Amino acid sequence: MKPVERMARAAGLSARAVMRIAEEGCAAARPPSGTRERRATKRRIPASQMTGVREAVYNQCEEKSVPIFDSTMEFLKVASVVAG
Repeated sequence: MKPVERMARAAGLSARAVMRIAEEGCAAARPPSGTRERRATKRRIPASQMTGVREAVYNQCEEKSVPIFDSTMEFLKVASVVAG
């Protein structure tokens, strides 16, 4: 099966529709300028707090337990109280 046929089948379109989209540039990976578009990274945890989070995660890994979200949050709360 040719790539165009695979794409058409996966997208539920005709092969001609896939070819038209590719020819019109709608499927281009980069904008006309040729420069890559990048999104600004948004950290969920500030860089200043990353060391405490890493330490808590590593400690949890050493315990060999299977954590769930609630126990992870409780562990982080206890770790933050103990640390400071």
